[in-house]
Amino acid sequence: MTFQDFLIGVLVLLVGATFCFVGYRFFRILIAVWGFFAGFNLCAAAMTALFGQNFLGTTTSWILGLVVGLVFAVLILVLNLPKAFTALGGAVAVLAGILIMLGQSMWLAYNMALL
Repeated sequence: MTFQDFLIGVLVLLVGATFCFVGYRFFRILIAVWGFFAGFNLCAAAMTALFGQNFLGTTTSWILGLVVGLVFAVLILVLNLPKAFTALGGAVAVLAGILIMLGQSMWLAYNMALL
């Protein structure tokens, strides 16, 4: 075993212990980050559809994306939506299923993830 493997093992152990003892608080932060990226992507995609430019091709789309992303993150933190927590858990499960099935055909991966 190399020293690098040892350090990675210790890091994984610390992250696991963190999730074990403060998992809910970390999940609240994660849901806010997820909301930020969802709002940012929604606004940037809307700017692309409205003005027909490249995705994040203008400064306006970056600025509006950041503003809408921050609004989404704050709304999720303030409202503490249980459905948002459920949606994040489901989305993470779908992404994990897709990543596991990447060796298979994508059609099969998406169908298995939706189950």
